[in-house]
Amino acid sequence: MYKYIAMLCCLSILSIHNIIAQEYSTITIEKAIEIATKQDPTLILAELKVLQSDKQSEVGLATQPTQISFSGEEFNFEGVSGIQSLNIQQTFNLPGVSDKYKAYNRSKSNKYKALGRLTEIEVIRNVESAYYKLAIAKQELIARQNAKAIYSNFLERSRETYQAGESNKIAMTTAENMLKKAKLNIDHATHEIDVARSLFNVWLGNTGLYDVQAVTDYEKLNYEIESEDYGTHLDIYDLEKEVIERKVEIQKSNLLPQINTGLRLQSLNGDALYFGYQVGVNIPIARVSYKKQVEATRVGIEIVSAEKAVKQRALEYKTIKLKGHLEHLSEKLEVYTKDLLPSIQEQIDLLREAYQAGEVNYIEYMMSIESYDNLQIEKVELLEDYYQTMVELKYWTTIN
Repeated sequence: MYKYIAMLCCLSILSIHNIIAQEYSTITIEKAIEIATKQDPTLILAELKVLQSDKQSEVGLATQPTQISFSGEEFNFEGVSGIQSLNIQQTFNLPGVSDKYKAYNRSKSNKYKALGRLTEIEVIRNVESAYYKLAIAKQELIARQNAKAIYSNFLERSRETYQAGESNKIAMTTAENMLKKAKLNIDHATHEIDVARSLFNVWLGNTGLYDVQAVTDYEKLNYEIESEDYGTHLDIYDLEKEVIERKVEIQKSNLLPQINTGLRLQSLNGDALYFGYQVGVNIPIARVSYKKQVEATRVGIEIVSAEKAVKQRALEYKTIKLKGHLEHLSEKLEVYTKDLLPSIQEQIDLLREAYQAGEVNYIEYMMSIESYDNLQIEKVELLEDYYQTMVELKYWTTIN
């Protein structure tokens, strides 16, 4: 009887939600990730930064602009005298300087690529979290609907026994209150589905109306976490050190001389123009200041190394907690699935036979069914915690 009522109730609630959400397309979690990673603005921004650095690495150091100057000196204001000249000057860096700038921009490009990968796994984490949130919310609604069916049936029987004079009004009032609470839980579960579905579609860029597939069981995630599993979360520090090292090379190049060249057209005392040229070397004189800048930048490498060590310890601490919690949840779900729920189901079958034989009363039978559905709701809550913990652990160990 109970299974028949529960089945009708589940079909009803699913039919209602199919009508409400009939415009939604059900997709897999893999498809959801594919949709999100194609249009996420943070990923597009990361790609543009990589493109910009790649373009800069092709050019290196931009050539300094050519300078044109005109000068004149007059000594005799009554006639034409003095010197007038037109100068065109160009300064060149040594060939190695441009190569250093190219290497610097390549290192920035590699860093931005890693940041893009980190952004990608963040997007995957958000999509997976939203996906499981919606899937579990839908499963919780079914469990809440099953509980409502129990209390509806309980109220009906309590009303019948009260009207027949077989029980007092307390049992009927209790059943009414329990049914009201069950309906309130259903309203809340329905609201949670609506919110979860909206957030899920936001992460997918609102490119369509999507729904998720049902999650009826849990996936076991068994693997050993090694230090290299932290992937991009730590790689980014090594790439940042490379950027700083390239920056040091650029600063050191400021100590190198520059070649100064020029052409000159000059007139003396109104005579014809004379052609001349100049070649020189520009040597920086504030060498101590440049060296101090190099030393300060090199300290940045040590700072990044220290930050990496701090991050690694934090990741080890976080993943140990997450993995331990995940293992604990897995053990609890195993007990619920293979022990508690089958045991209560067996008790329900025995009580149903005893109730039909008149050996136990209806309340005892209903209490066993209520215990079963309460365990189902508890399992749903465990599933929610399990999947969110699994998503978080996958993110920090970059298993995607």
